[in-house]
Order: sequence, then C-alpha cells, then structure tokens
Amino acid sequence: MFSISSRYKIFADLIKQLTLIFVFLTNCRAQPYITDDGRIRVIGYNDMQHCLEAVNSVFLKSHPNIKFSLELKGTKLAPLALANNSSALAPMGSEMTNVELTIYKNKTQDQAIAFRVAHASLSNKAKSGPLVIIVNKNNPLKTISLNQLRRLYTPDLNNKQITKWGELSLSSEWQNKTINILGLSPVTALGEYLLDRPFMSKRYSSLVRGYEQSSDICNEVAKDTQAIGFCRSNIVNNSVNILGLESSNNIIYPTYESIESGTYPLDRFLLIYVKVKLLKENQESLREYIEFILSSTGQEAMASTSEHYIPLNSSEINCELNKIKSL
Repeated sequence: MFSISSRYKIFADLIKQLTLIFVFLTNCRAQPYITDDGRIRVIGYNDMQHCLEAVNSVFLKSHPNIKFSLELKGTKLAPLALANNSSALAPMGSEMTNVELTIYKNKTQDQAIAFRVAHASLSNKAKSGPLVIIVNKNNPLKTISLNQLRRLYTPDLNNKQITKWGELSLSSEWQNKTINILGLSPVTALGEYLLDRPFMSKRYSSLVRGYEQSSDICNEVAKDTQAIGFCRSNIVNNSVNILGLESSNNIIYPTYESIESGTYPLDRFLLIYVKVKLLKENQESLREYIEFILSSTGQEAMASTSEHYIPLNSSEINCELNKIKSL
C-alpha cells in the first residue's frame, strides 16, 4: 500500500512528464519544419534523395526517436524553405547564388552555414558533376591553364582577352582562327560558380555567348570546330574533347582520384545549409545529424547510391567539423 508521500511523488512525476510532453508538442507546433507526426522536414535537392535515404536508414538505428520527412524536389526550393522555417535543413546541388543569399538575409536577419557533404559525381546518373572545359572533336588543343581561361572569359585591364586559337599555342591553319567562347549564363548556378570561384570576377567578357543548360553548350561545341565551352562533366559525350587543366606544372583531368583528393580545380560539392541560429539553440539532433553525415559511416552511405557521389577526404571533413565546433 502506497503512503501519502509515495502517492504524491508519483503524482508529481506524472505532472512533470505531462509538462515535458506539452512543452515538446508546443515547440513542434511553433516550428513549421516539424510535421504533424513529429518528423523533421527537409526540403531541397532532388538528386540527394537516395543519398539521404541511405544516410537516414543507418542514422535512425542509433537515433530511433529522430525521424525525417524528405521533400526533395529541387535545389531552387531549398533557400526559401530554409528562410521561412519550413525546412530545418536545405540540401543543395550548388551554393546559394548571390541573389538567394541576399533574399535569405533580408528575410531572416540571420546567416545560413553551408556544409559540404560530398564531392560531385562523374556518373551520368547524377545531376551534379564537376565542371569541364570542352572543345570540338576536331580541335587539336589538349590542355588549358586557369589563367588562359580567365583571359578567355573574364579579361580585365591587366589581362588582354584571348580571342585567337594561336594565343592558346595552336599553330598552322588554327593560328588566326577566332575562338567562339560559350558559357553558362551568370544567372545559373554553374555560371555564377565559375565567376565566383576560379575566376573571382563579376562578369563575363562581352564576347561570351550564354546558354542555360550544359547540354546546350555540349551540342553547340560538337557542331562548331572553333568553339570552346564549359559544362558539367557527366553530360559530355564523345562528340567533344575534355581539356586537361594545367595546374602547378601538372595536367589534371576529372577523375575519381583527382576529385577525391581535392586537386581538380573545377570540382563541385553537394551541400547542406543550416540556419546558424538553429545550430546555436542547442539543437543537438541537427548537430549530431551533420556530424554523422561527415563520419566514415555517413560518407559510405552517401557514396553507396546509383548516383556515385564521391566522399570527402579527411582534410575536407575536418574543415566541415570545425565549422560546427566554432559555433
């Protein structure tokens, strides 16, 4: 038979448990990224569906109380979903554009931190591939340097624009032929990537002809012997040649080894954006999830799908983990 004090303790514990449940449910309702059944909503890049399903199937074995609702229909949906709090994480196939970042900061007055979670893929089953420089199959050019690329696409007062094939060391009948320069529009993610990363410039030369899709550039270069262009590697066919990139006295091609090691200059990454505020507000589940993706088990899961995204190397993983530690 229970004493009065024992019954009081049981009653007090019950009230405490009910209070905790009430607080949890209240917080869930206050956060749009929590679904009605308590799952963490994730909105973003459709090509990360299989990767995150593979990650989640392993993660949930050690975290059975944390479940996700993957609503992955496209990269373009991720920034706004993160900004309006309808998604806790924003998986993306490219970095936020300058326009997207401006809109995000204006809407949230906060910052979003990007975590690299995998390298781009060389598989034609993936949508995100490293960038490559291509020429027509009948063009004898084999390699090009990043400096030469800058002088092709984004010359400034100190770098006279390259306009003739002879300026890229081709001789004979090619020497005085005009180079037809093709590029992805600067309003596209890949166009902005090229300007921001290897070129560090604000705009293309007026001689660059812009396109919206990598396939458009590949098709045009295949038809035009005097054309040069850039596109993602995994849509390239044998109608064009991929140029080797001259870097530190080496010629580098996009291979699994050069990408995984971080030596290929035009590599790209899969990313997950998270609100800095969320990570700072003791959101242990989100921190643990990102850390798990960056673990050896998580990286194996990311790479295990038909898209064959390439794992990060140890230096890159440490860099991403340090981002969490610094918050």
